[in-house]
Amino acid sequence: MPRIDFIPNDPAAGLPPLPIDSSPERAAGRAQIRIRQPGATSLAADQALFWQCREAALASLAFWETCRGTPLDAWARSGALEIKPFEAADGGGEPDAFFDGRQIVFRNTAAVRPGLSVDVVTHELGHAILDAWNPALRNSSSLEHVAFHEAFGDSLALLVALSDVTVATQALRNGLDQRNAAETLLESLARAIAGDRGLPDQALTRHALNDSRWSANFPFITRLTPEYELSLVFTGAIYDSIVALFGLRGPASVDGLSAAALTIGELLARAVRDAPYDHSLFSAMGNSMLAASVDDDEHKALKQGFAAHGLEITATAIAQPEESFPAPASSGLLHGVGRSLPRLVARRFGLLPRRSSQGRMRIGERDVVWVGHEHEIDLRPVHSTLKSVRTYVYQETWLTREPHGWAVVQRPRAAATLEDAALSYVEQLYKQGRIANRLPRRHPAALKATHAVVRRKNRKDARLDRLRFACCG
Repeated sequence: MPRIDFIPNDPAAGLPPLPIDSSPERAAGRAQIRIRQPGATSLAADQALFWQCREAALASLAFWETCRGTPLDAWARSGALEIKPFEAADGGGEPDAFFDGRQIVFRNTAAVRPGLSVDVVTHELGHAILDAWNPALRNSSSLEHVAFHEAFGDSLALLVALSDVTVATQALRNGLDQRNAAETLLESLARAIAGDRGLPDQALTRHALNDSRWSANFPFITRLTPEYELSLVFTGAIYDSIVALFGLRGPASVDGLSAAALTIGELLARAVRDAPYDHSLFSAMGNSMLAASVDDDEHKALKQGFAAHGLEITATAIAQPEESFPAPASSGLLHGVGRSLPRLVARRFGLLPRRSSQGRMRIGERDVVWVGHEHEIDLRPVHSTLKSVRTYVYQETWLTREPHGWAVVQRPRAAATLEDAALSYVEQLYKQGRIANRLPRRHPAALKATHAVVRRKNRKDARLDRLRFACCG
């Protein structure tokens, strides 16, 4: 593979390019990425964009696999993840970056090419990685689920940045309690979009070093969309946990900082695998990270980092059984997981899921069976144009076997709680013009549609589908 000049982090961070050997192609049997290389006669700038984007994607994916301890073997919806760094800006003329479920697309202007930014590439790759693990989360109309998708992308960008010696050195030089290249995220793209919208340079830039705090009535402001505002809570908790662990464990060097970031990344990877995908997902992830911590330093760092953002976490990824119920003698479920288990759980808790899934895991000393539910919600209360349109909120019920049936260790949320949250989120989407519908309405010029109403063949109802995740709205 050729030697390339690689820009660590984001071009706006001002770090000099470094000559490195480009990464080899991924081994067979692993989730693949595909980027079409420009022709041999193309401009040097296009060649540089290709190699920069390719290296950022491969290195970030390899870093996450190091955190996981196992390779990522497949994407959710495609054999290979298509990455398109050369697309032109759409009719709005803004640069853009988004993951649409099958591909990552970067739209360029004369001033900004988002695929040059490791931050941006890694953030969008984060959406694809999380989608590969839990595809049901992508369309879930829970604000906290959407916010976690954004926070995961930002957290992965932060972790990758701190794993780079150049970026970590600059962060230490500036001070971890001050603005630095690692905690400042997506800056070149955010500045360009802010400029196009007549906003100050820093109006859309996201920072892992922040004082956002979670609350049941999160105080959204207008600088970013609600999911981005809420995502700062979790990203901030990850950053503060890294800084706290670095302070507790050391050494006070670049290597110590990168080691702290890797440790928090490993705990996050465990949580993505092991946490119950609850409506309160930030706390569930934090609890699972805490349960996976192996010493007092990690425990203290996580408690401190999450508490700084209003998230009080506990070291019990799975609580004590909340209740027990027998398996019907005719169900075949007493000693195995059968097809009727989702129906049994639905009846037990009064659920009316549109679709269910199930699986099993081993968490610590426990064998856990999980049942995923997509709780369907009618969107008519949002607006008359959404009559007969439905969305859902994803959640899981966790069970362990008992001698005569099942013990419930993670209950589903009440339907009214899920419905209220979903209607509130979709109402925000509607007001912002983010729902593409065949019925015309005026969209705010500053925002792009992230969802679409999809009419189903031979059905009177329709569903609300996510079109894309987008970096800066």
